[in-house]
Amino acid sequence: MSAAALRPLTACLILGVAYFAAASLTILVGRFDHGVAFVWVATAVLSSRLSVLPRVIWPRAIAACFVGSVLATGLFGFGWALALPIAVVNITEGVFGAWLLSRLNGSFDPLKSLRWVGGFLLALGLLAPALGAVAASVIVALLADQDVVVMGVRWFLGHALGTITFAPILLLAFRTSPQEWIASVNKARAPEATALLLLVVATSFGVFAQSELPLLFLPTLPVILVTFRLGRLGASASIVILAVIGTTMTLHGTGPLNLVTGSMGMHLQVLQFYLAATVMTILPVAAELAYRGELFRQLRESETRYRLVADNSSDIILNVDLKGIIRVASPSIRQMGGYSPDDVVGTPAIRLVAAEHHDAVIGAHRDVLANPDRNVIVEYQAIHANGEIRWYESHTRAVQNEANAVIGVVSAVRDIAHRKIVEGELAAAAYTDALTGLANRRAFLAEFDRRAANGGHGCVGMLDLDHFKRVNDVHGHDAGDEVLRRFALVARGCLRDGDMLARIGGEEFALLLPGAGLAQAQVVCDRIRTAVSSAPITYAGVTLLVTVSGGVAPWGAGADRQETLREADIALYRAKREGRDRLALAS
Repeated sequence: MSAAALRPLTACLILGVAYFAAASLTILVGRFDHGVAFVWVATAVLSSRLSVLPRVIWPRAIAACFVGSVLATGLFGFGWALALPIAVVNITEGVFGAWLLSRLNGSFDPLKSLRWVGGFLLALGLLAPALGAVAASVIVALLADQDVVVMGVRWFLGHALGTITFAPILLLAFRTSPQEWIASVNKARAPEATALLLLVVATSFGVFAQSELPLLFLPTLPVILVTFRLGRLGASASIVILAVIGTTMTLHGTGPLNLVTGSMGMHLQVLQFYLAATVMTILPVAAELAYRGELFRQLRESETRYRLVADNSSDIILNVDLKGIIRVASPSIRQMGGYSPDDVVGTPAIRLVAAEHHDAVIGAHRDVLANPDRNVIVEYQAIHANGEIRWYESHTRAVQNEANAVIGVVSAVRDIAHRKIVEGELAAAAYTDALTGLANRRAFLAEFDRRAANGGHGCVGMLDLDHFKRVNDVHGHDAGDEVLRRFALVARGCLRDGDMLARIGGEEFALLLPGAGLAQAQVVCDRIRTAVSSAPITYAGVTLLVTVSGGVAPWGAGADRQETLREADIALYRAKREGRDRLALAS
């Protein structure tokens, strides 16, 4: 047989021997009144070991423990007549507990969460011993002539207490290899661990070595201290120490339980409840501490990653609390905003925002708090340390605690000043005629609609260069382009403040004159017409004389744009028919 095949077999044999030893010891030490053992440890050995063994090895492990149970019961317990049925119950209880523990807790590490403790107590502290108690009480009552209820209660209490007391430390031991145990030992804390465990030993011994004072509360203090300082392993070890010392001393007739009036059975039952209460107190504390320790470890890792990203990011990372106070600012705020991180921490974030953008930023903050699963983006202007107003963009998300309650927000802030410049240039290009630099048709129509919607009034002028097609045909399109540029330059110099001149077609221009009546509009348009006709254009050695015709129409609040432009067009065409180089008013 190969070495690889021998290893599982050897492990099963060792488990069988350990089961036999645990069963025999608890029978010899903890059995009274010819009943069941006061504290049954063997189930903890079997269930803990099965929880880490592959299922394929279970049959051999179960067989080895079955033999151990038969021998222990036959040699030291109820005798050979009950050895086989009791072994069936013992092993079934242990296997059922291991299976149920794996179903409830999966592969979670022992004592790593309150959920694990709940599953552990349900599987090994309630259901598995209850199953064993029912079966064993019936068997023993029938074959050994004992009271069914008494037998069932004693079996349940002894097996439940023994399992929940010893299983945690066995689970920790079986799930960790010797190499990992050695690697996990912190030499710097070894003296502290030794001293604390010795304190538990001394306190437990001192309490149970005397019978005059009810000092059962004292061991809880060092056990709690060990739990906080040494974690789940220290808690498990402390519980075992307390259980072993308390049981041994009580069976020898010493300890505070002698103050209880009654037989040894009564004393041991009280001790059972005392140990069970201690276990139920310590295990949740150890689990919660382990859970929080894991959270702190993850938090440290997350903070390390965050610091690495924040320190090397060009974006500003801000942590802001629910009231809008900056709690953390990344170093990049010095480069992007001119502030030292220490200068802004503890101050309201809104102070850095330009006043006209306060509402937008406050609204975004409230939106994040109300919708913690959303990433909220807001653009705003903020104040640089040198007083300059710059554009920034924040991507903000809520920070939630383990109860999913929002405890603050984190923002990634980037400088978008260059982007805003580009956007402005693109917007200007979208509303500007590239050849003349005047507003284009889109800009003119948008401005007309805006003023009409806001209750304004004025006049619209439609201007058209006379015989422009002839310029293109005779002198070329380059000459025509030069004529258009010169017209725009001359006409722009004739406008009032607030007037808008736009190129809306090839040689067609529109003039928006806010607040002007027909008479004033006629003056402006005639000024343009006269200036253009009085400014000959020289191109490629050729002098070009250009004239312009126009039509003017009034508009008022809520005016229909199409109707107003149509009336101005009609007036323009009338001016053309009447000889060009003239202006006509809408009738």
